[in-house]
Amino acid sequence: MPGKPFVPSESSVRKGALPQAQAGFTLIELLVVTMIIGLMAPLISQVISQGLSAKERAYREEQTQTNKQIADAIIGWAGSAGMTTPFAGLAPGRLPPPPGGGWDITAGTANYLGLRSAIEAVVPNDQINTDGTQVGYRRAYQVLPAVGVEAFSARLWGSHGPEVALEYDVATLWLSTCDMANTEPACSGGRPGYSPVLSVNSAAEGYYRNYTFDLGDIGPVMLSTLPNQQRNLRVLANQVEAIRNRLLEAFRARATRVTGDQIAANHFLPWDKSALPTADPTLAASQNCAYAWIALDAGIGRIILGQLGFSEDRGRSPWGGTIEYCPDYNPDPAWTPADRNQAPHAAALRFNRIVTDGAPPGAPGNNVVVVF
Repeated sequence: MPGKPFVPSESSVRKGALPQAQAGFTLIELLVVTMIIGLMAPLISQVISQGLSAKERAYREEQTQTNKQIADAIIGWAGSAGMTTPFAGLAPGRLPPPPGGGWDITAGTANYLGLRSAIEAVVPNDQINTDGTQVGYRRAYQVLPAVGVEAFSARLWGSHGPEVALEYDVATLWLSTCDMANTEPACSGGRPGYSPVLSVNSAAEGYYRNYTFDLGDIGPVMLSTLPNQQRNLRVLANQVEAIRNRLLEAFRARATRVTGDQIAANHFLPWDKSALPTADPTLAASQNCAYAWIALDAGIGRIILGQLGFSEDRGRSPWGGTIEYCPDYNPDPAWTPADRNQAPHAAALRFNRIVTDGAPPGAPGNNVVVVF
């Protein structure tokens, strides 16, 4: 009917017959959003950068701590297990070299005389030679070659007493940016990382004095067994002093019970001296002893220690070197056999001057002699 307004039916509404509003953003809205993103971008970038830096710092701190723990475990091994079961060809208390002449601390799962077990006690086993990640950045461990062993001169009793020689090792440890597949530039020349090879520097006083790590390596640590050797020297000093004092006490106790000619014959002997082989103290090989030097770690020497109230292990130094005893020490170049029965008497203890070798006394000039 003409003039009647159009009313959409319910079906036409459901079928979308009505015209729809236009979708999208207006130009002004787009401009506003673009301005907001532009203002926030530097802030977001800074937050992301700080987050990455914090993560990198945490990673480096973690790896530095791991390097220190490994270093402490190696030093601890050298000062304990390495004293009794050192690597073949090494003296007691020395640092083990990298296996196979490489740079790894241990090869695979090999437990070199308990070394790997000592490290695994403080560090997960998959982080000994690498950082434990899927990429597996390699750790580098090196010990100065044996030809560069440092000798440190020290007095037996700190500031006084005879001089001894302490040999000790220096090593370096770091985490490189060289992966196990050797695809990084840091792997050039087969050396993981950038730090130089540790070697003898003839121009410096001590081979490691001028050594510096490269900043491209992570958490570098330098290891030294000198503190171990100094600690063992204090043990040896106390040991020698205790034996000397007990021998002096025994000698003086006997001297109070004899008179006349018996005093002259009262040597530093807790048994019949006729059982000992005699020697000419003026000969270089005798080193001023009128009897054969007695090794305190075997035979009659053990009997002496037992009579003095010591255990058998007191006859050896902490490194295993034999301590020897002379019951009649006489440096007089005009000595005659009759002097064996003449007072006053002196006695002496001796051991190898290079105590860290764990070797018995050697030729004259290579020994320390403590006279009392």
